[in-house]
Amino acid sequence: MKEYLPVISLVVGGWAVLNGILHDIFVLASEHGKKYDRDLLRLLMDDHILITCGVMQMISYSGLESNETWTIYVSGTACVSLLVYCGMIFPFSNLSLS
Repeated sequence: MKEYLPVISLVVGGWAVLNGILHDIFVLASEHGKKYDRDLLRLLMDDHILITCGVMQMISYSGLESNETWTIYVSGTACVSLLVYCGMIFPFSNLSLS
């Protein structure tokens, strides 16, 4: 598993950055992008959290290849922060567990 970890980190990071940029584009092109308000700021923060955590994952790639321990912490922190953020916004989604 250790030999695949750098590639997994690079793929996850690239996926998050790409999704963050695409979300930025579509939010700004939609009705939300016409007026600067709280909703637009919240939607743009979603994008920037994705982009920041994706960049953290991609930075970890070279360090994970050379078995530097600090990169495991950086990559893990990015993963945990995305999971915490998803947990924070889940109650406001239209999904329900029951």
